[in-house]
Amino acid sequence: MRGLPDDFQGGEDAVTKTVSIKPNRTIGGTVDVGVEIFGGPIGGGIGSSFGVFHNTYKGWGLEKGMHASISIGSGSAGSLTGGLSITNNSQMERI
Repeated sequence: MRGLPDDFQGGEDAVTKTVSIKPNRTIGGTVDVGVEIFGGPIGGGIGSSFGVFHNTYKGWGLEKGMHASISIGSGSAGSLTGGLSITNNSQMERI
């Protein structure tokens, strides 16, 4: 027999279901290092990052990243900023 019997009517008999699930938490830190290549009205830079974290389901993991940015504009003229980054960590799902 699985579940409840066919002749179950409820009434005084109550069905209770208890579920115990461990919380999925990730705790860690990242260090980011960057260099400004050129400054002034036109600016830009590159950098990289490295991180370590712990997930309650998957355990310890590492994260690496690289980024580049450029900005154009000055003072009252406003600014236009663009950037590109790529990050990889050891616990990413593979398809």
